[in-house]
Amino acid sequence: MVLGGSVLLLGGSTFTIVTRLSFEATSTPIPSETRIDNNFYYFELDYNLAIPVGVAGKCDERFYRVIHFRERDSVVCIAPKEIIEKYRRELDVFNRKALIYSVLKKLNPERYSCIFLVRPSAFDFYHEVVKNVSKLGFDVMWFPLENFQPIVFDIGNKRLEIRR
Repeated sequence: MVLGGSVLLLGGSTFTIVTRLSFEATSTPIPSETRIDNNFYYFELDYNLAIPVGVAGKCDERFYRVIHFRERDSVVCIAPKEIIEKYRRELDVFNRKALIYSVLKKLNPERYSCIFLVRPSAFDFYHEVVKNVSKLGFDVMWFPLENFQPIVFDIGNKRLEIRR
């Protein structure tokens, strides 16, 4: 979905997004960042679920409704509850066949780093996930998200506060 003129700016870095579906949310943009020799692959952690977001600004449409704002050079990704419930077993990090592990097998740890977008509900699981992902040779970083905060990639701004 591509929307124009639907973004109300509040304080420069926080958006209120209003679509034709009357969806309203506030969020902090998550800038995408690329380096010549390294790419970032994002996962959202919510409870014990690891949801593959994808490479910055290209949210996996199996799990997210994606809204593009061309004027702001931004992408908003929202994971509807009914879709997450449908894939709950495949997203569960305690499932040995969880989607996170099959995605990581396809990525070269010399070319990709993993950034986890961590919701408060996942703080208890985050360290276990990091341990498993680090064993596969990936550099792991994280970015905190609030509950119900949509993921917003601000493509125009290349900085990201990453916590290790």
